[in-house]
Amino acid sequence: MSIITMVTTSHMPPLNLSKILLIALGSRGDIEPFLAIGQLLKRRGYQNVACVIPEQFKKLAVDEEGMGFYSLGTEFLEMLDTSDGRDIIGADLGRIAKLKLYYTLYKKSKVVHDKHMAIQAKAIANFNPDLIIYHVKSIYPSGWEVNNPGQTIMLSPVPCIVKVTSSYPTLGFNFSLGQWFNRLTYSLTNSVIRKTIKSYFKRLPQPINLNSKEIKVAYHRTPMLFGIDKEIFPRDSSWTEDTHLVGYLERDKSHNYQPPEPLVTFLQRHEKVLLLTFGSMINPSPESKTRILLDILKKHKIAAVINTAAGGLVEIEDADSELFYFVRSIPYDWLLPQIYGVIHHGGSGTTHLCAKYGCTAMIIPHIIDQHLWNNLNVSRGLGPKGIPISKLSPKIEEQVIDLYSNPKYAEAALTISGRIHQDANPQRVVTLIENHLKRSLIL
Repeated sequence: MSIITMVTTSHMPPLNLSKILLIALGSRGDIEPFLAIGQLLKRRGYQNVACVIPEQFKKLAVDEEGMGFYSLGTEFLEMLDTSDGRDIIGADLGRIAKLKLYYTLYKKSKVVHDKHMAIQAKAIANFNPDLIIYHVKSIYPSGWEVNNPGQTIMLSPVPCIVKVTSSYPTLGFNFSLGQWFNRLTYSLTNSVIRKTIKSYFKRLPQPINLNSKEIKVAYHRTPMLFGIDKEIFPRDSSWTEDTHLVGYLERDKSHNYQPPEPLVTFLQRHEKVLLLTFGSMINPSPESKTRILLDILKKHKIAAVINTAAGGLVEIEDADSELFYFVRSIPYDWLLPQIYGVIHHGGSGTTHLCAKYGCTAMIIPHIIDQHLWNNLNVSRGLGPKGIPISKLSPKIEEQVIDLYSNPKYAEAALTISGRIHQDANPQRVVTLIENHLKRSLIL
């Protein structure tokens, strides 16, 4: 910050009276870190905490965490659960066909994002926050920062986005040609983001014309919190002091969980159990994908819990109940400490929780950032490299057996788990938020 007026901290109001608004868009993996911050802030004594998130997560925010709530509606997640959305995520299509689908979805998403911009503007005007913590997918706060300097913080559950990371190109570029090329990719994508911010503000019900240079200044002065553990993705040497790795932000979700007795019995009956989950990811042929994996596990008598979640995997009626136990949802902080390994989609949250609880893991990536987690999982020695969901076939048998039988993965998982637990400090993110609040109050 450039100019600081002579205001002492003794004249500041109590920080826990500050009004903090959390704005996030995306699937469950995008929303959970914001719910976790809300939980931490509420436990710290902050009473004025509200969120602006999709309607599908209202129960988690209101009933479980007691936060104020502004709905972004249901359209964004419903758009992904269309035939076009499923094909983009899981169909084996050529590049041209996939580009056409992306363009179709982009045109539909513009209408949804226009609605989201108006909702965010109204929520901010109504709540009058002292600080906004927002997901990088949520565009409105980036422009709001222009006229409200120092009152926003970005939070991302994935790396290689917005803040330059010289070791990797930005998400969407699946190859690295060195630091110069990597930095160039951030310049290109951030330029597109700034133009997008400007165009969306022009389309608000009450249009606002933002200066491109002002957007750039505001965008780059906003601190970034990456909800990522350094054991999975180390801090990049090019980051400035306003960019932080705060570790995976996990809520306490199992304190009221009562597992069904048949599940407890199932876990006690088997010495080594896998979890199969595609989280909130979907695909055009969930039954055939499920059968591919179950056929391999049955052939080798490997027991598994199958989380059908959003429907990327489904319950198979003729599945062997001695080997397979199906659930629709389950707290991972309860389950993962009791099992051996996980085959999953590669969401940021699931990737971190596998490492935290010492599970071997193989990732079957569905979308862009999950390919990065797949590579990181392999580089940390946590499991074999998985294949994309669109390519999933019985040929994955060798990797499944390797995941289950190779002791090197288990040893690496236990080592990294120990380091994560040793370094864990969930209050650090609250301290960073409070420090930023103090700076904004003395400007």
